[in-house]
Amino acid sequence: MKMLWKKTAIILTVLSIAFTGCKKEDLLFDSETTEDENSVSVIEDDNTLASDFLATENVGGRTEGGKFLNAGTVTYDPATRTATIDFGATNVACADGRSRRGKIIVKMDEGRPGNLPYTATVSHENYYVNDNKVEGTRRERKTRVSLTTVQTEITVTNRKVTFQNGNSFTRNVNHTRLATTSANGIEYTTTGTASGINRKGRDYVSTITTPVISKTSCNNYLFPVKGTLSVKVGDVANPFLIDFGDGSCDRTFVVTFNGRTKTITR
Repeated sequence: MKMLWKKTAIILTVLSIAFTGCKKEDLLFDSETTEDENSVSVIEDDNTLASDFLATENVGGRTEGGKFLNAGTVTYDPATRTATIDFGATNVACADGRSRRGKIIVKMDEGRPGNLPYTATVSHENYYVNDNKVEGTRRERKTRVSLTTVQTEITVTNRKVTFQNGNSFTRNVNHTRLATTSANGIEYTTTGTASGINRKGRDYVSTITTPVISKTSCNNYLFPVKGTLSVKVGDVANPFLIDFGDGSCDRTFVVTFNGRTKTITR
């Protein structure tokens, strides 16, 4: 199984430097919400990888185990149409550089991986990524758009990530993702909105203003390389903007707030 993900850096300190001169309150919600966006993208990428792995390995038609990121054991219960990816009760180092423990559980509600349409609900059991606890559900419905493109409607409900210090954020998502396969790999194009409460209790709404693109041809990692995101926090007049770039695999993105910009390297 190819390693699709890239280790995402915590950017709190970088943002504090970038926005020198902003009000203290501005610094606070900028760094928090951007870090939350970063963290939740890791979680949702896990679930995308789980779904794609099952489709690739055709686990829905088998009962034997498999491997996920060279660390999780995959089993399938045909009676309940449920696949479980189990990393164990203690942290295990995965091929993407992250540590995981607990279970990702995929319940196949309609169809089966590789045969579309296909609908599944992803949940978790005592699941942690880098010691951050993950809760909530994600429903995916996949349909074929063309011979090379699959569309996935993604609904995330009551996503909660709890950090080691006890802080947490919640999030609900409505996204549409197109996965187009070519000789160069898979390119993902995502649109839609998300909303939630950040770790300081502030409401926020995140809107993809131009489609966000990621692709496996970037050294077999999956991270955004193009597209823009606008995040509106509470009653603050101005949103902050994230620009993922021009499509090149440069591992950078630009954050803009109140006329100030900073380029961040993941």
